[in-house]
Amino acid sequence: MNSPFLKHVFACGLFACSFAASAQTIEIKGIYLGMPEADFKQLHPNLNGFTVAGIQSKYSTPYVYFKDGVLDSFSFYFTANGYDDVRAALLTKYSSQFQCEEEIVSTRAGASFKQERCRSDSPAGSVTLSRFVSDISTSSLSMMSRRLIDELKEKQKAKRGDI
Repeated sequence: MNSPFLKHVFACGLFACSFAASAQTIEIKGIYLGMPEADFKQLHPNLNGFTVAGIQSKYSTPYVYFKDGVLDSFSFYFTANGYDDVRAALLTKYSSQFQCEEEIVSTRAGASFKQERCRSDSPAGSVTLSRFVSDISTSSLSMMSRRLIDELKEKQKAKRGDI
């Protein structure tokens, strides 16, 4: 599991179901879980320069995955310096639907940092904002379908039974 996306997907998949279901569909710049691929491509024909709250993607474009013609997963990675701006924009629009949890994480060198995850869970899936994902300089805003969450849980269950 070397890619930041896979690490993040795995973490979101394991923790997404512990939060209350939300009432309103969460959209990020018009993007929502289950969105038809054709609608997505019409709305965002080119993701180069895609921003959230004025924050640029850390990589060339966000990660987008479709399954059976609908949006299954969307991940926007950005520098951790932009976390507070993205958090403020997300919670301004959807404050009642997100639960945020903090914990202290430490590096091997002993430095400590405040990790925060804000998450909303619905029948469609999970939307998660994480201060740190693969390292202390990368944050993410991701959406993952219930189908993908369930698939990852089953894969994890199978791995635990392989002993």
